[in-house]
Amino acid sequence: MKSQMKKSDMSDVVEYISHSALDIRRRERTGIIEAIYAEYKSAEKLSDIVQSLLKRRAPVFITRIDEEKARYLISKYRGLVYNREARICYLPEKKKRSGLVSVVSAGTADGVYVEEAFQTLTYLGNNARKIVDVGVAGIHRLAPYIKVLRRSSAVIVIAGMEGALPSLIGGLVSVPVIAVPSPIGYGVSSGGYAALLGMLSSCSPNVSVVNIGNTFGAACIASLINHRRGR
Repeated sequence: MKSQMKKSDMSDVVEYISHSALDIRRRERTGIIEAIYAEYKSAEKLSDIVQSLLKRRAPVFITRIDEEKARYLISKYRGLVYNREARICYLPEKKKRSGLVSVVSAGTADGVYVEEAFQTLTYLGNNARKIVDVGVAGIHRLAPYIKVLRRSSAVIVIAGMEGALPSLIGGLVSVPVIAVPSPIGYGVSSGGYAALLGMLSSCSPNVSVVNIGNTFGAACIASLINHRRGR
């Protein structure tokens, strides 16, 4: 006989509202919070979600949210904080941070992705270090940071253009390198596909690659590595 699970049976792990099913126990199960992706969601739907999360005392962490939607939420729910550069709106949590994850960018134009990774890492309880504008066109700029990179549990490397920086860093450290192609670049580099293909073709065996611009995903992976290493 097939068993059928009702919504009421899932009330401890899922919060059902009219347009969403919120995985409120995701952090306990996977070590990663249920983040809310704000693009393509109206401010009203985001408000419904925040209200439900607060009711269940679940984390509130909203990614890719514009300033107008963030201001709307902040006007309704006390304590929410908005980071404009990271495009993240969240309810701060007091937690001890551990380990170290480095976030490296090839260029200043990658700043929005650096900040998203950094804010996600710190929210998830990691010490994080930003190392910016050290792309391969000026390779000497990376030299002062090599010791820091080697102390890290994982390194997130964000690059557009030809996407060469992750391979370089992969050859300098004995930790996982998570490569994030950014959509920054001219001509065929625009959109991040050239960087993505270059990173997927890396000859450094400790380099793995996430999707174009997916710094939230990269930060979640790095967080799991960092916390596992600290056990």
